[in-house]
Parts: sequence; structure tokens; C-alpha cells
Amino acid sequence: MRNPGQADQAQGEGGGAEGGAGGSAESAGSGSTSGGGAQAPRTRSASVMTWNLETFPLTDAAFERTVAIVEAERPDVLAIQEIADVGAFYALVDALPDYKGVINDDSGAYQRLAILYRHERVRLDAVETLFVDDWYAFPRPPLKAHVAIEDIDFTVVVVHLKAQIDQESQERRKAGCEALEEWARKQLSTGGDPDIVLLGDFNDEITDPA
Repeated sequence: MRNPGQADQAQGEGGGAEGGAGGSAESAGSGSTSGGGAQAPRTRSASVMTWNLETFPLTDAAFERTVAIVEAERPDVLAIQEIADVGAFYALVDALPDYKGVINDDSGAYQRLAILYRHERVRLDAVETLFVDDWYAFPRPPLKAHVAIEDIDFTVVVVHLKAQIDQESQERRKAGCEALEEWARKQLSTGGDPDIVLLGDFNDEITDPA
């Protein structure tokens, strides 16, 4: 995956639909096809985007603005944080005919995580909610899915770590990061998908110490 030119992560709950979309990344490669003795380049790409919608739908305008931005950006995979109204999320899916959606298994939660994906281009399977019993490290359980786009495939894990800057909140974020690292290393050591993309709202600054 090629890193985005700029990634925005904030100590607060996120920019939301009123503030614009979050960071994105694109993976590209090249191959060749033969015909008549000539070599023609072939480009492979997959676009991944993450967006904290801020207690969606926060305002009356948030729904239509979100639809407009997704249609304009057209990511293959869009990781979403802060779904406050599950019905509004499924209405969002219905308003985007090129997309389907899945949401994490966290019934009754104030904020949920979700994935939108372009169903004609993307195959999504192995959907799972991780760390459902670890409320301390993950007040919003991560959502995992396997993504296949043509001959590109990878595992996506959508996260939304603990907010706020008090000491306990910082310790809970650290616990979440350590648990995610341990999970990823276990996947790699036991023959799992070697390509794992962690994305979402980490409620931290890139410039903060490890």
C-alpha cells in the first residue's frame, strides 16, 4: 500500500461529515499483456479510505453531504467510525447503489464501526468483530474483514481507540495498540493473511511518542 500524502489523526472524536473526509491510501502495481508481439502496461490499483463521521448523522445535512463525498471519492473500501444510528447507516448504503455495507457486532453501543465497499469490484468475506470482551482496551470493538479486488487481497481492521487525553485514556489506547500488535503478529506467525491494513481513528497524533 502506498502511504497517503497526509494523514490526519486528532485527540478528539474526529472531523465528521461536517469537516470533510479522512485519509486515504492507494495501492498500485503494473504488469503486462501480450498481443501481436507488443507489450502493453497493465495497472492494478485498490483505494482504501477511512472517515470518522462524528456521531452519524450529527446534523440534518450530514446524510446528503456524506453521500455526495463518497460518490465523488469512490473508494473501493471505506472504513467508517462513529455510527450512532444503525438505521441511518443502512439508509446510507441504500443511497449508494454501487456500495454494500457491514457493521460491527456491538448491539446497543452508542458508536459503531462499519465498512462500505464497491460490491461490483470488491469481494468481502471473513467479517468478524474482534476483542468483543475487552472493553478496557476497545470501547468500540474493531471490525475485521478480508478484501479481494481483482488479484489484490488484504485484511482490513477498522479501529476507533479510546478518546480523551487523561492518563487512564492514554493507558487504554496503549493497551489497544499492544493488543492489535499481538493479534497481527499471531496472524503472521500462524499462516494468516500476510497483508494487514489497520485503519481508523486512533485518537492520537502522529508526532506523539510511541
